[in-house]
Amino acid sequence: MSKLIRLKLVKIKYTGDSIGDDIRVEIECLNFWLGLNKTITKGSVASLNAEVGQFFADQDPYYLSMSIKVIERDLIFNDFGSKQVKIKIDLRNNLAQTSIHEIIVSERRGSAPGKSTATFYVTIEAQVKEAIGFIPDTKDGWLVGHRDDIKEDASLPTYLKVRLDRVESKREYLTVLEGPLQGVHLWVSLNNQGKSYLLLDSSQTGPVFLTYSISKKTLRLKNKTYSTTDDPESPWKVGVYDIEIPDWPHPGGRNYPNVKYAKVWFRIGHSGARYLHTGRFSAGCITIVEQAKWDDLCVILMKARKGDGKSVGALEVTE
Repeated sequence: MSKLIRLKLVKIKYTGDSIGDDIRVEIECLNFWLGLNKTITKGSVASLNAEVGQFFADQDPYYLSMSIKVIERDLIFNDFGSKQVKIKIDLRNNLAQTSIHEIIVSERRGSAPGKSTATFYVTIEAQVKEAIGFIPDTKDGWLVGHRDDIKEDASLPTYLKVRLDRVESKREYLTVLEGPLQGVHLWVSLNNQGKSYLLLDSSQTGPVFLTYSISKKTLRLKNKTYSTTDDPESPWKVGVYDIEIPDWPHPGGRNYPNVKYAKVWFRIGHSGARYLHTGRFSAGCITIVEQAKWDDLCVILMKARKGDGKSVGALEVTE
């Protein structure tokens, strides 16, 4: 099973001769690059705690190659040393795995070496975590996945939490961790560069709480108000309802091509077919008629989570 590796430059120790104090560390690894400047004097240790990058791995143990360069920056001649290293990472170990790498930097005087030589000890940390990712933003708020069990597509909403199980044949095999498809296994293709679409850092927030007034036909979120319409033939009842994580792209949104997330609808309650969405008409839903406001509200709702694996928050319906 794939794991997520977070790679950090933890600290650097300066020993040997003094060659100056304007130190730069550069690390290149996979498609990640880090350059960091630090004032360090001989005999000292500088804590850096800078992230090099995050990536998925599925071969245990995992061997990671990287280039480390240490530079002492001078006005005329830079002193530098570098080393190619390979780190062994145990994907079954969830504790921080550190490695220390010795980089020798000799003083330069033009093309000739100087008399002084410093030794730097660079500490790298690898942290192995569950391979959790999140669906990225797309042109319409949906990323198409493919289910092998029923041979059909399944659309995943932006910011949905998934687990990466493995990468094979330019495909990422995922397990959905929340929403109506929770527990479903599917796959998505890698992008044109052969990289993952998944976001590694969560944009999810806490729950939202909306208020809908039947008489005023308005929806409120904190200090913002949205004009709505509903269906008088299907009146709402006063009460509090959960608002679900989006389920699938709703074709009614195609009537609003200028609204990016028009096909993202949020079911109200855990049964029936009442939704919160944008549009001009209602067949029993709460419809935001101010289409220009929908995309901003939709992003807030797509990021929100109540914590039950099903809902983004709650809606209170009042008279």
